[in-house]
Amino acid sequence: MARTTQREQLAEWQEELVRAKRWRRDQGLDDLWRRMVSLYAGDFLPPTLTNEDRIKVNFAFSTANVIFPSISLNHPKIGVVATRPENEERAVYNEQILNYYWDHYDFQDQFRETVKDMVIYGFGFAKVGWLYAEDDEEIPEDEREAEIMALESQVQQAATQNPAVAAELPTPEEIRANVPSTRTVPIEDRPFLERVSPFDLYVNPEATSMADIRWVAQRIVRRKIDVEEDERYQANARREVSGGFTEVEQMDPRFIEEDRYKASEWVIVWEFYDVANRQMGVFSETGSKWMVKPRSMPYSYGHPYEMVRNYDVPEHFYPIGDLEMIEDLVHEISRTRSEMMNYRASYARKYLYRDGAIDRQDVEKLTRKQDGLAIPVKDDNVNLADVVAPVPNTPLDASLFNWSEQITNDVNEVSGVSEFARGQSPPTRQTATEASLIQDAQNARSKEKLSRVERFIGSIAGKIMQITQQYLTGEHFIRIVGPGNQRLYVPYSREDIKGEFDFQVEAGSTEPSNESTRRQNAIQMMSVLAPFLQIGIIDPVPLIVQVLQDGFGVRNATKFLTPQAAQIVEALQQQALAGGQTGVGQQTPQGQGPRGVQQKQPTPEQRSDDVTHANVRGDA
Repeated sequence: MARTTQREQLAEWQEELVRAKRWRRDQGLDDLWRRMVSLYAGDFLPPTLTNEDRIKVNFAFSTANVIFPSISLNHPKIGVVATRPENEERAVYNEQILNYYWDHYDFQDQFRETVKDMVIYGFGFAKVGWLYAEDDEEIPEDEREAEIMALESQVQQAATQNPAVAAELPTPEEIRANVPSTRTVPIEDRPFLERVSPFDLYVNPEATSMADIRWVAQRIVRRKIDVEEDERYQANARREVSGGFTEVEQMDPRFIEEDRYKASEWVIVWEFYDVANRQMGVFSETGSKWMVKPRSMPYSYGHPYEMVRNYDVPEHFYPIGDLEMIEDLVHEISRTRSEMMNYRASYARKYLYRDGAIDRQDVEKLTRKQDGLAIPVKDDNVNLADVVAPVPNTPLDASLFNWSEQITNDVNEVSGVSEFARGQSPPTRQTATEASLIQDAQNARSKEKLSRVERFIGSIAGKIMQITQQYLTGEHFIRIVGPGNQRLYVPYSREDIKGEFDFQVEAGSTEPSNESTRRQNAIQMMSVLAPFLQIGIIDPVPLIVQVLQDGFGVRNATKFLTPQAAQIVEALQQQALAGGQTGVGQQTPQGQGPRGVQQKQPTPEQRSDDVTHANVRGDA
């Protein structure tokens, strides 16, 4: 079988993208997702040329904003469990490092945006990769002078040992001129997590899940001038790039407004991952050359994308979201409310009057809301009942006004979000048992979503630590808050985190904290354990600290204890913190990098191999 050339491979990958775009267009998926964005934003009423009033009742907005915070409000608590006994100590490092990354590198914001995509579109994509950036810094004068003196000493020593070559050795002025005054240092050398727009990620149309995709490609929109100056791309490919958007991109909600993007100034770059052959390459939308030639995937786990799914449809790759099922109901209730409002406006008091019996000014008095106005009648022979008479109106059937309530009930039934969850009072006709059963059913749907989100976090956590094990260089320091809010710095390197681990998210850690429920649970725990406290089989001091911290949110609970009890608690905390950790209490040395983690120069392979893009919308 003849070997495929790189030109043929580029044509094959481009043809696959064309096929995927055509399939998504024929299925109406991009149009559907665009409608879901407009539905959430309340921009779903069609334009009208009439002056009638229209009302938007945006249940999509309230439904999404009830579900979204209920499963992604708080930072997740990620636990790391070693798969082998010899990795127990390293699991402690992995857990601390992982939670530090999540807290300090904006992972939570990107995670929440992805979860909101899951609610609105039905799915969300996140990308895990390695972010590396360099900058020049001034070398301290004393350090530079020390290097110059060392070089001069070496020259003098060489001249003494071999006087014949002394004339060829550099002079002190040449040495000083050749010693640089700046050096390149890494300013970013860490994993990144970012949300990827559903409009930007394509897979082969035959796929039914991320487990059976043959390829995945990300569309990246960059400024033309930035692409031309990016040295990670092939020089001949950079010279031929041209700006412009295709018909597919013009349907994207981000590119509909022409003033936001000048097509000639922007280039579409494709980051293509051939999952079947474990290769990746980069090329432009309009180019005929590789920007990055096909090579092995840079990450040990393969492609860098994770997908969180909402309601799966059998044999379909794209799930459905919470808004898609209530789209028609939102339109219907908005039309119903608009009709009700316009009917009220048309149902105004109108009068018939005999022309000439009263003046024009007196006619205006009839339409005023002011009380006690006197209107004279000119002709005394005319019966006053014949001067002005109200115009009869045909009343609207009162049952039609119940449509709104019926549609609202339909929305609640389809979405699974009750009045109570929306912040409204539950119907008084329900008994406490009925209300409890309804709430339990709603909690089951919420827990199912929460379970999907927690598995999604666990998959992301695994990729973050895999790429950290792959690319981490040198010695770093992790900051840990110890007893009494003491900041401790623990050193670690790649050897300290190597191994195989399971990543588990503490159940419910991303849910909102219910203060009343938390306090009630703490009080119930004290009531249950009270008999055991009396017989002396439970230590009351740690229990009281636990209740104050977890039940009432008191961070420094030891301040309520006696000095002797506080010492006992601190000793227990020190023992727990020391489990598997070394170097606790050491101060961070000079050369510490940003955000409390010391940076070391990466290997040349890292600098040259990493061509994935982070923060693509603001890529410079």
